Amino acid sequence: MFAALKGLTQQKHMNTVQEAYERLNKSSARIKEYDFRQPKVVFSKDIIRVLNEIHEELTKNLGRFVSSETRVKAEVSKIEIKEYSSAQFLESLSVPQVLYQNYVTDVDGNLIIQLPREFCMNFIEKQSGGAGKFKMPERPLTMIEEKIISRFISGLKFQLLNAWQSYASFEIERSIYESKPELLTLNPNDTLVIINFEINFGETVENIVLAYTSTLLKGILTDSLNHRGEFNSRIEELNPAVKEGYHQTLLQTPVSLKVLLGSTKIKLSKLMSLSVGDIISLRQKKSEPLDIRTQNKVKMRGYPGVRDGFKAIKIVEVNKELKEKEIV
Repeated sequence: MFAALKGLTQQKHMNTVQEAYERLNKSSARIKEYDFRQPKVVFSKDIIRVLNEIHEELTKNLGRFVSSETRVKAEVSKIEIKEYSSAQFLESLSVPQVLYQNYVTDVDGNLIIQLPREFCMNFIEKQSGGAGKFKMPERPLTMIEEKIISRFISGLKFQLLNAWQSYASFEIERSIYESKPELLTLNPNDTLVIINFEINFGETVENIVLAYTSTLLKGILTDSLNHRGEFNSRIEELNPAVKEGYHQTLLQTPVSLKVLLGSTKIKLSKLMSLSVGDIISLRQKKSEPLDIRTQNKVKMRGYPGVRDGFKAIKIVEVNKELKEKEIV
């Protein structure tokens, strides 16, 4: 009986080892090569969450807008948010395309709107009173077609800016139509956040893509999150006991003070030729107080001296305008 139990234990041990080996092989199969030339920049969860909320709001208004423009019931749903490098995004586009590159006032980067050609032709047909079943040939938009689609783009931008209004206020100064992806002005180091929308448009289903460059998002969204967006809207008053605890903790936080004896500028050749006994003249008059700094900010001024055998500084001036956040 003991031998049987021992054999059973060994068999279970072998099964466990075999399962672990199989799991290791499966996990190894999922290992992918890392592209050091185009590393993926992952946006923070806060930014992705805010983008989700903004574009969920956009789907509601965009569906109503398309329905009113075409007199056909349209339902819009957001499918996913992904990140691509500029090169990956351009490689995914065939020719010709319906692309609108939008430039934001006083902010670097841009927003790209990609429309399916079939959607454009259906929209043009329905705007003209047709059935909207004409298949668009393999060519760029004509001048007249581009003029009609530009109205849709204007409406889309209006709905987009309304959806963004709670988080950031910005203006799109101009939109440029491009049929060739290689004509888009994209920074090779930029990462693009791709928002994919699905539009149930009559009897057809099409995808509209919004592509934000990382430069643009950092310019319009980061400051908004820190100062006036999502976080400020949810600030709550602290419990007095908790607030006092924070206050006491801050009061006990050590802060470094540095006294600047003076400064000057010399050429590198002269610096390299300095030796023991040389004298450097500073741009600091003997009668003027010295700067007392914290976090590289001038907080006070004073005169040097000696106290109890140690070097000391006597404060004669305090900078009242310095804010606490500049010190911490």
